[in-house]
Amino acid sequence: MATIDPPSTTTVKNGGAAPSIRQPYVLRETLAGHKHAISSVKFSSHGSLLASAYNILHVWSTTNLSLLSELSSHNEGISDVSSTDDRYLFSASNDRTIRIWGLTIVTPLKTLTGHTNYAFC
Repeated sequence: MATIDPPSTTTVKNGGAAPSIRQPYVLRETLAGHKHAISSVKFSSHGSLLASAYNILHVWSTTNLSLLSELSSHNEGISDVSSTDDRYLFSASNDRTIRIWGLTIVTPLKTLTGHTNYAFC
């Protein structure tokens, strides 16, 4: 697992005062693959996978930052993603469905229907 460097400190002038504001986040990598704005990004519970979504669900390895799979089955944009472990991924969509994905196959294991409005995880 990657180590995180201590936060850097930036000085910002504010009406003559110069409070020190901590900047704890540093851009490490950019994962490119989506063609539209991303609506949701979540780590798996064990941290070995990262899922990002808009119309297509991308599953990334956090070990080498490679794209493992592109999952597409929803009829509208994906509003949220979730994971219980490194075996299953859930995607909720504006098409009012939730899909359960097994991460070893590229088709949903099950589609949950019946929502009367947009679905979220």
